[in-house]
Amino acid sequence: MGATDKALDEFVTRCGVDKVGLKNKHMPVPSRIMRFPFSSTRKRMSTIIENATGNGGYDKRVMLKGASEIVLGVCSHYINDEGQVAPLTDVVKGTLDNVITKFAQDALRTICVAYKDIKENECG
Repeated sequence: MGATDKALDEFVTRCGVDKVGLKNKHMPVPSRIMRFPFSSTRKRMSTIIENATGNGGYDKRVMLKGASEIVLGVCSHYINDEGQVAPLTDVVKGTLDNVITKFAQDALRTICVAYKDIKENECG
């Protein structure tokens, strides 16, 4: 496990997430997972999983993690502080850019995580 994955794992643990329960819910049987590893060109990694909502059927999701400015650049929505999906407006994007810049000035590394549910007709 790399340093970024270890930090994410520790963060999820501090947030009180039941990692085993989540894994059992979303991957109760062996499923196909496609991984596109991190590359310095893409500055992100992508994983496509099945059974993303735990409901079965055609239920795929692409998940990204990587450089904040790169991942943020491909996002159109975000999850707000009330847990609702909301449009990523220029104001919100500006606020996030300011936070990323401030962390960078303090020599702190940021990463961004994102996901998109994939409809059956979107994959070939």
